[in-house]
Amino acid sequence: GGVLLLMEPSLRECSVRLETLRNDLIAAGHGIAAPCLHAQPCPLLRAGKFWCHEVRSWRRPESMHLINRQLRRSAETTLKFSFLAVTPT
Repeated sequence: GGVLLLMEPSLRECSVRLETLRNDLIAAGHGIAAPCLHAQPCPLLRAGKFWCHEVRSWRRPESMHLINRQLRRSAETTLKFSFLAVTPT
């Protein structure tokens, strides 16, 4: 009776896998709670040009600053991810 939440980086490959899984789960009779509120095949997957993802602003923790300085990497001020929320029916 719960919700299964799957999250991936917003890379095209990861997002396409989630969109494909979404279509397979709908065909198997599962419900989709997010990101789409409908039970139709994913329109973005069908179009093949774009992929479903979210972009959120966030404040990086100080620990990330310390680690990234040592690695000589910068951390973005946005968090980008793809997600799928699945329900039993």
